[in-house]
Amino acid sequence: MNLIKKIISNENNFSLYTLFFILFLYSTTIAFLLQVIILPNYFPHWVNDLGLLNQTDSILYHNLATELSSKINYFGWTHWELVSDRHFIVGLTALFYTLIYPEPWVMIPLNSFVHALSGVILARIALFFTKNRCVAFLAIMPYIFYPSALMWISQLLKDGYFNLGAILFCYGWMIFATENISTKKLKYLITPLIFILLGYILMALVRPYTLYVMRMESNIFIVLILLFSMYMFFQKSINFHKFFKKIIFCIACFFALKVTMVTLTEHNIAKYDQIEYSDLELNVTEEELDQLITSLEIRIAELKTVCCDMIICKKDQLGVNQCLAESDVAQSIDNSKLLELQDSISLYKSQLIAHQKYRHHFKKYITAAEKQKTEDFEHNNNHEEMSTLKNFRGFKNSIYTDGFFWKSTNWIPEAFDTKLSALAGVRKQQIERHLKDGRGRSMIDTDITFNNAIDILMYTPRASQIAFLSPFPDIWFGEGSTKSTSVMRKISMFEMIYIYIALVFLPLALWRWKIKPELWVAFIYSYTMLLFLTMSFPNIGTLYRYRYAFLMITITIALTYFFNFIEKYYKNNIKE
Repeated sequence: MNLIKKIISNENNFSLYTLFFILFLYSTTIAFLLQVIILPNYFPHWVNDLGLLNQTDSILYHNLATELSSKINYFGWTHWELVSDRHFIVGLTALFYTLIYPEPWVMIPLNSFVHALSGVILARIALFFTKNRCVAFLAIMPYIFYPSALMWISQLLKDGYFNLGAILFCYGWMIFATENISTKKLKYLITPLIFILLGYILMALVRPYTLYVMRMESNIFIVLILLFSMYMFFQKSINFHKFFKKIIFCIACFFALKVTMVTLTEHNIAKYDQIEYSDLELNVTEEELDQLITSLEIRIAELKTVCCDMIICKKDQLGVNQCLAESDVAQSIDNSKLLELQDSISLYKSQLIAHQKYRHHFKKYITAAEKQKTEDFEHNNNHEEMSTLKNFRGFKNSIYTDGFFWKSTNWIPEAFDTKLSALAGVRKQQIERHLKDGRGRSMIDTDITFNNAIDILMYTPRASQIAFLSPFPDIWFGEGSTKSTSVMRKISMFEMIYIYIALVFLPLALWRWKIKPELWVAFIYSYTMLLFLTMSFPNIGTLYRYRYAFLMITITIALTYFFNFIEKYYKNNIKE
């Protein structure tokens, strides 16, 4: 009852600065306890000497950051890079290791700051739908206090930084989408743009594929905001001056994101690392085609040289281990390095197969291209040749997976179809990699791959189910790959039960605030990203971390509706 009284009492609306301080103090305290005291002393078999969980990326990042910090101390700051070894967290951690002390605990205050700031921004998202800050605080409690969130506070993981970027990006677009935004002063238009760009850059630094995904999300928001603004203008709810400024902002945001993406990629600050091939035009010369074939043959030869008989003979994992042992490789490196070497061997093997397949389809492309050049234009009616040409781009985007070929869909724009082919290729690659490495205990729907856009569309209902409701009860008590992940599975049971309850109120929230464009920005953003991540990464453990910010945005909206309902219900009872 005391909690309810505080909710309905306007006197308890505390400052967001106070909220930030509370969240920061909580995060810092609990992270220090976990990393320095609880895990090393009570669960020593789970962690290494520094309190980092075994068989997690934390140890890899720590080792890379320590190595980079040593280079900085020895050679100077010219060797420091923000994104080192393709990881933003490595460069950032190395900075703190060099300036303070080379142990993971020095990152806890920064991790706590990021987590607390994410919580405050999420509370501001809740305040779009309520004026009561106690309601907003209660709505963000799952994001702040879930045990799974302690992973990126107490460990060297990049999820907390990605979550902050995702929430900032959403918050910026929601500010601009709201009908009540003031356009009288320039700062009211610049502020959301700053939030959008900060979120975009932070996400791109952590997971570079978001460079392209968030631009697509932004295009959706621009269309949505312009349509709503146009509707409000014709309804005479806003004047032409405000409508015109919104158009200008959309244009400015579009080009600002484009410039940011180009800047990050050109300076290799954030680059999506996948096998790429040069685009081919139909007027390419035969000499250029021969040169590309030759370059492919050279590449294949290089791969054979690197991977030796382990690739050519296609030995199984036992044969690879035996070959390594016979060559005394295992004697000079530890087990973690051996696993990294075996991963590299598997990657080279898949690349070799991919290049061989590429040659085969490339020759088909040559035939089709030459026929189209030399024969009459009516030859375009030859569906087999045109199909080869149309599917070639999709094949290039997903060629690094084995046994996969993307078939383009005629009624879908080629640019969008290409992006879908890349998503399908990533899913196929993730399935193969996890199953080969024996890390498939939390894999789901490994028998489902996408060969065209229709396959992706048909999988959407199932992807929605996984995105919102997984991990499902049947794996709550299962065994994970390590003892710590087995415990986390059991903890996820309590987290998911609360999420299931909260999701009941999501349809009611969507209906209650259906005329608010900021609601649809947040929901479309979260839902499309949940679908994208679920379709790309068919692993519950990976998805559980990757989706956290996007799922919590929807949960926050649902819980805001619920606590608003509680507030109004008890206020009405008091009046009666």
